[in-house]
Amino acid sequence: EQTCPSIRQLDDENVIVIWTSTDQDGSGTNIYAKILEPIGNTQVRADFRVNTTVAGAQNQPHIALLTTGKVMAVWRSVDSSGLNTDIYATLIDPINPGFVPVFKPFTSSELPNQTFRSDLSPQSWTIDTSIFPVANPSLLKFSSEMEDGTLLVGGHWLLFDETTKTFTSNHNDSQLGEHKVIVGVSAGLGVS
Repeated sequence: EQTCPSIRQLDDENVIVIWTSTDQDGSGTNIYAKILEPIGNTQVRADFRVNTTVAGAQNQPHIALLTTGKVMAVWRSVDSSGLNTDIYATLIDPINPGFVPVFKPFTSSELPNQTFRSDLSPQSWTIDTSIFPVANPSLLKFSSEMEDGTLLVGGHWLLFDETTKTFTSNHNDSQLGEHKVIVGVSAGLGVS
């Protein structure tokens, strides 16, 4: 069974198709891709498995064409218990096929919990960008919001400066307690 197809046109007019495939090679649910000529659907590169891990289920693939001509593929991986999920990614070179390492871009557990003292205001905390596995952390783009979707901008008791990656708390007694903050991180990879 093949589901969740996605297609992108490459720089040379060929197209790449990626999908979730169940038992295509007998090892469960995996991510497969192929490269086709746009006219006549002639295969330029036959079906190939994108993921290297076959334990659990690999599904929900997405692809983006990078300005380098390579393709970034990302997908969800669910462990064999069905309880833990991660996002994995790899680069596909449509011209020079070969092994490109699969990597896990980021997980939400990498940012440590922070505590602001109730008797001190304002207080600040800056995200350590070195925890992210990228060659140039200055290319990372950050956004932040409260769990309910409230943006951390002017007028809010907790502010986030995207340039300095710094949270500043100007809290009072009404904000005491535990608050969940969602930090979004993306890399400036030239995705089109």
